[in-house]
Amino acid sequence: MTAAVVAQSREFLLEPADNARLANLCGPLDENLRLLESRLNVEIRRRGDSFRISGARAGNAEETLRALFARTATEAVTPERVHLELREQELGTAPAGGSEDELTVRLPRGAIRARGAHQRDYLRQIRGSDLTFGIGPAGTGKTYLAVSCAVEALQADRVRRIVLVRPAVEAGERLGFLPGDMTQKIDPYLRPMYDALYEMMGFDRVARFIERNVIEVAPLAFMRGRSLNDSFIILDEAQNTTIEQMKMFLTRIGFGSRAVVTGDVTQTDLPVREGSEGLAKLREQTTEAHVVGDLTALDARLAQITAAVEAKKAIEGAERSAAREAGKAKREELVREAETIAGQPEAKIQWKTSGTRMRALLDEWKSLQRNGPKLDREAETALWQRFSAARNSFDKARRVYFAQLEDTQSEARSMKEQLVKEAEALAASKDWSATATAFKRLMDRWREAGRTSRADDDALWARFKTAQDSFFNAKDEIVAAENEEFKANLVVKEALLAEAESLLPVTDIEAAKAKLRVIQEKWERAGKVPRPDVERLEKPMRRIEQTVRENDEKRWASVNPEAAARAQSLVDQLELAVAGLRKDLVEAEATGDAAKVAEARSALEAREQWLAQARAGVQEFSG
Repeated sequence: MTAAVVAQSREFLLEPADNARLANLCGPLDENLRLLESRLNVEIRRRGDSFRISGARAGNAEETLRALFARTATEAVTPERVHLELREQELGTAPAGGSEDELTVRLPRGAIRARGAHQRDYLRQIRGSDLTFGIGPAGTGKTYLAVSCAVEALQADRVRRIVLVRPAVEAGERLGFLPGDMTQKIDPYLRPMYDALYEMMGFDRVARFIERNVIEVAPLAFMRGRSLNDSFIILDEAQNTTIEQMKMFLTRIGFGSRAVVTGDVTQTDLPVREGSEGLAKLREQTTEAHVVGDLTALDARLAQITAAVEAKKAIEGAERSAAREAGKAKREELVREAETIAGQPEAKIQWKTSGTRMRALLDEWKSLQRNGPKLDREAETALWQRFSAARNSFDKARRVYFAQLEDTQSEARSMKEQLVKEAEALAASKDWSATATAFKRLMDRWREAGRTSRADDDALWARFKTAQDSFFNAKDEIVAAENEEFKANLVVKEALLAEAESLLPVTDIEAAKAKLRVIQEKWERAGKVPRPDVERLEKPMRRIEQTVRENDEKRWASVNPEAAARAQSLVDQLELAVAGLRKDLVEAEATGDAAKVAEARSALEAREQWLAQARAGVQEFSG
């Protein structure tokens, strides 16, 4: 049975009374108090420096407020600080005999406290030992606390510089070439330590220290032959070091120096082969070692490392298989594209574009061979044979096409050379009309001849165009001279056109026809006009002639005797038919047969309508 939660109420004063410290404690708009209320499920009332807390965890809330109020004398209380204080309470207080200084790293921009027993032991080891190994999973503060201790030692003049070391190993992927000098190349790998330094010392101060080599960046591979005295050395991500690299690093520690080695053995980025060799070496050295210590913990750690190496081996095996499949798929894609290019109909192939793409595919294949995953021999050979066959087929078709193209171009070149000779022979002709027609036929034959090479085609066309321009320029000069002579004719024809336009609308067809004949005779005698004005004059003249012709035809149709006779004959026939139908209607009415009556009446009405229309036509012919 679950015990009931007993509500508590606590009232207390925070002394000494200081409004600035109280404002720092409560935060903007009492946000720190609201955070405590939500985390501890309590209610906090405040009047000045007097606090009243209600809730099952009122005691914890009071303890937290007093601890935070004590901190307001030296630092700003933020929601993050409140969160950390609550976390410390959950983890428990420092063990007996532990002082505040042992748990806190004091820095220019604030203090850093150890969180939990392991971090406290870690700080004690760093402060009390020349060499400390910090092993644990990511996010447990290994690097951060090591950097804070390094900054603290530098500020206290216990060391003269800080040396940041890290093996340059990519985390699971190849980064390739990194630009810049040695420091810039290693910077991406040391970013976690830089972030901690910036937070503890500020950007400007860190930059000055780096410039003066007070803070030094040293890739592990470049430390051979050095001795680091009076230094605080941090080797981060040490799980990625080999046995030889670790030996080399440990022998760099000089007088007055302190080193911290951090890492997570479960997250090594070393190749499995090197990890397995290091593990075998470690087992060899510890199997029959004559040592005193926690051998059970050592065996457990060896088992943990073995499991990590095996897991890494399985992961790398799966990655290699996936990489091989991806490489095979990429090569198959290249082969399919090459086969598609080679399988195009020759008439539709863009040889330049396709040839460039085929060379690019070959370069991609070579790049995959150099840098990509290796395929099994059988699959790689089969793909290469397909790729090579597609390239050979394309190259053969290309050679055949261009050989045929050379023959075609040679024939076209011969034809165009003949056309150029004919054009040059016509260039001096004075038979303007016939020669212009001949040049038009030459142009048609030029288009039908096809293309030669660009250089030959351009040269032949230049000769052809020169001959053609020579003829037409001479013709244009003659036409221009004729146009000057024809300007007087233009004045005459414009006057005749105005006279012809006065005939419209036609009122007397016979008079209009007579006047138009006179105008047409004068029009012919007037002669030619300038070429640009021909259409402007001829088109309205043709329109006037057409109008007079239509009026004449209409008049003739209205007095045509043959048509009038045919119309009168139709009237006579319809009158006889109507008379007969009227007789039929009378007889049908006499019989009393309604159907016959209706049929006779319908036939009579139709014939009477036709008769009316025929009489109207006769009336038109009679005028």
